[in-house]
Amino acid sequence: MNKSSLLKNRIFIRVFSVNLLSNIGDRLLLFILPLWIMETTNSSFFVSIINAITTVVTVLLTPLTGTFADRSSRRKLMVLGDIIRLLVMLALGIVTFYTQFHFGILLLLMVIRSLGTSIYSPASNASLLTFVEKEHINQAVAWRQTMMQIAGVVAPLLGGILVAIYNYELIFFIDAASFLLSVIVLLTVKFPNDIQVKIPKPFWHDLKEGINVVTNDRLIKILLFFACLINILGAALTVAIQVSVVRMDLGSLWWGIIFVSSPIGMIVGSMSSKIFKLNTQTISNAFIFASIMGAFNVLMGFTTLNPYIFSLMFFLSGYAFGLSNVYFGTLYQKLIPLDKQGRFFGFLNSLLLIATPIGQTLTGGGLEILSEHIFIVFIGLLTVIVGLYSLFYLKKTKVI
Repeated sequence: MNKSSLLKNRIFIRVFSVNLLSNIGDRLLLFILPLWIMETTNSSFFVSIINAITTVVTVLLTPLTGTFADRSSRRKLMVLGDIIRLLVMLALGIVTFYTQFHFGILLLLMVIRSLGTSIYSPASNASLLTFVEKEHINQAVAWRQTMMQIAGVVAPLLGGILVAIYNYELIFFIDAASFLLSVIVLLTVKFPNDIQVKIPKPFWHDLKEGINVVTNDRLIKILLFFACLINILGAALTVAIQVSVVRMDLGSLWWGIIFVSSPIGMIVGSMSSKIFKLNTQTISNAFIFASIMGAFNVLMGFTTLNPYIFSLMFFLSGYAFGLSNVYFGTLYQKLIPLDKQGRFFGFLNSLLLIATPIGQTLTGGGLEILSEHIFIVFIGLLTVIVGLYSLFYLKKTKVI
């Protein structure tokens, strides 16, 4: 590997492309599937049940598949995860072409797809140090965060275009093609420092060891708790913003502008982390930028009558969040030993998945008590308080 520049690392460029394709494929289905189900059955109940069951399956499986990511080649697990999702999308395309909608078959396919995602995600997250030099970790994490936000912007736009032009069966095949390309690229690369376990310990021993990594280190516990809490607040904020934008009665164009402003801000923020070159040896930057994000969320609550300023505040909130994510991601890579990262990211992914519906549920009750703009201010203040308190607590207890 060339140490002079991350962008001269051909393995990184290929894996970056692979992750982008897989993320677009995943998010494309998340956008398309509810539309197809509603158009076919007019049943939001089916959409809710599938989302709930696949989330539960992913939450339960990811800690287990994360353990496998510390016991075998992460590249091969990424290939396996993409192959499973490729086959599921091919099967879905064939089934929808030849038969009528069948809820049982669809649910089974989505559960199997969740298995593929559960295998791919922790292996992918834990693979970074197997082909990137340590001095390039901050840049690599920034590029990864940028890639995820690009996928979040591209997938809905691509999905909207495809729905307008093609039928759903063809879209499912196009989605399958994204995973096929990912598999082909992964088969052509090798990770120089990939996991090689000659005599693996019993599986349950490794799983327990992973749990100990999460529970026995105070700093890691605080980081996980903070990540989970921020995800809860973020999910609550998203619902409150959706309600607020609907009540603004601005039309579909403004809806798109407002909700694309935060992902674009996150992309710019992630890329800016390489320009600032802030000290990534401490966690101060991560918590400070998370608190700044909360401050912009507070300002959003006071600007709900002006869509221009509201969109700008949402962009700046995303910008701060993008910076914060880079520093948290860098810390994870530096704090967690390479041979335990699969288990760590497995537990982290499960916690974040659990946090999202909790935040969405809390919003329902919160909006019964408070108006949406007051609720947005409240969520922003909580974010600021949690971020600063966590930072001061860690400094006071000399954890950092």
